[in-house]
Amino acid sequence: MTRSGACKSTLLTAFLVSLFGCQGLDITAEPDQAPGVKDKNSVAAPKSLAPTDLALIRDTGRVLVGDDWNSALQVFPEPKGSFEIDDTPAGFLRPYGSKEWERAKEGFGTILYGDKIAVAMYSLDGADVDRLDSTVQRYTNAFPNIKPSMFFGARVKYWFWHQANQTLMISGLLTDRDGVRMTIALGDDMPLAAIGVTETRAQDDLPKVESLLSRSARPKPR
Repeated sequence: MTRSGACKSTLLTAFLVSLFGCQGLDITAEPDQAPGVKDKNSVAAPKSLAPTDLALIRDTGRVLVGDDWNSALQVFPEPKGSFEIDDTPAGFLRPYGSKEWERAKEGFGTILYGDKIAVAMYSLDGADVDRLDSTVQRYTNAFPNIKPSMFFGARVKYWFWHQANQTLMISGLLTDRDGVRMTIALGDDMPLAAIGVTETRAQDDLPKVESLLSRSARPKPR
């Protein structure tokens, strides 16, 4: 999600790009094509923007599907030194749009449908295992009646909560350089599938990611 050098991927351009940033992990699979998508250049409308119990949670409040950008900024205010971006991912035609802010190791972004949030995503580089564990526990406590699905590798972990037509995902990626890269995404299942945030994608890509991380961690020959 960060922008450095030649890598200028935005937070929501594609889930795997936002997850791995500019570390050079070459994952070329296309995001899942959501049901109802007419073609790869057009993402269908959300099933519903009515809020559910699922939310992005902070001490400052909660962000729900159906909120607007200004109310989301009350929960995820722009930090000093960040910059705003309006760069809607490919395939999200109007009335879809996007807004996000980024700084060096942190970002918050949304995909909007009209002026309502269809997807919200927060990403943090340089966290640690304790931060990831406490975040997962916080969400587990917040949704006691929703049991998450979990997919774990040696370096990559995913948790998925589902309610109605919405999904909340937490992913943690253990890197050699940046500690834990944590991503939390919430949204309607239609646009989430279009950026690759699905259980199926997580299960399919987990062994590939583990293999790539293992290769990238090997010392280079002298």
